[in-house]
Amino acid sequence: MFLNTLNYSAGIPDGLFGNQTKKALQEFQKDNHLTPDGIFGKSTASFVDRNCNSLRRKGEGDGKEEEKIGREENKREEEKEKRDFASQNPAPQTDFNIEKNNKIKNENIEALER
Repeated sequence: MFLNTLNYSAGIPDGLFGNQTKKALQEFQKDNHLTPDGIFGKSTASFVDRNCNSLRRKGEGDGKEEEKIGREENKREEEKEKRDFASQNPAPQTDFNIEKNNKIKNENIEALER
């Protein structure tokens, strides 16, 4: 229904996320400089929450300033998601890092034993 109110043809609301809904969502995402994957995920939901009062119907006005703002906000949101992911999923230790950490531990043990 949300997509239909913005002139994206998602079909008759039936509670199912079918192909027509997916195509409408992809078009909405593309028009709003989101990744057009057809998935109403975190970044799309976040965009809609941030812009729910300023979203234009498809075909209304040029919206160039809104597009620019939307792109900047989307970029910031994606960067934040990447940072959050990286902080929750640290890179695996390489042999070099393991060796370096072991050397530091050994040096610390030697210093304590002196």
